[in-house]
Amino acid sequence: MAVKKKMVKENKTTKKTLKTVRAKSPDIKERLNVDLTTPSMGIGNIIAIVVVIALVGLTASFLTKFNTAKNPVGPAVASVQTINYDCPEGQTALAVLKEENEVKTQESSLGLFVDAINNTSNTDNSFWIFYVNGQMGQVGADQYTCQNGDKIEWRFEKIL
Repeated sequence: MAVKKKMVKENKTTKKTLKTVRAKSPDIKERLNVDLTTPSMGIGNIIAIVVVIALVGLTASFLTKFNTAKNPVGPAVASVQTINYDCPEGQTALAVLKEENEVKTQESSLGLFVDAINNTSNTDNSFWIFYVNGQMGQVGADQYTCQNGDKIEWRFEKIL
C-alpha cells in the first residue's frame, strides 16, 4: 500500500513539474520529441531486466556445465600407434602392409580383419583401423585397391 501511495505522489509531482515546464516552454514536447506524460523507467523495470539477464546467464552456465553430448558424432578415440606408407597403384592396402610388417588377420564375412600388426593386437577397446588419404577405409584393406598417389595410414585407436 505504501508503494502505491508513493507512486501516486510521484505521479502528482511529475504532473506538477510537467505543467511548470509546459507553461515556460509550450513547444518543449515537439523540440525534445518525447512524450513527457510517460513516466521514466522505474525501479521495478530495472529489477525485472536484471532478473532476466541473471536467468539467461544461469541457463547458459547450466547448459555448458551439464552438456553430456561431448562428441555427438561418435565415440572419442585416441591414436596410440600409426603406420604410414605410399601405396603403389594396383596393389591392395593389406598386401603392401604385409610387405614391411608382421600382420595377423582373421577371416570375417566382410573379408580379412586385421587382428595385430607388429605384435600390437586388438583389444576390447583398441583396434587397428586403416585410412586412405586421411579418410577411414570404406571396405576391407584386402579389398581396397590403391590408386595413384594414395597415402595409407594404419592407426591403432583406443575408444575412450
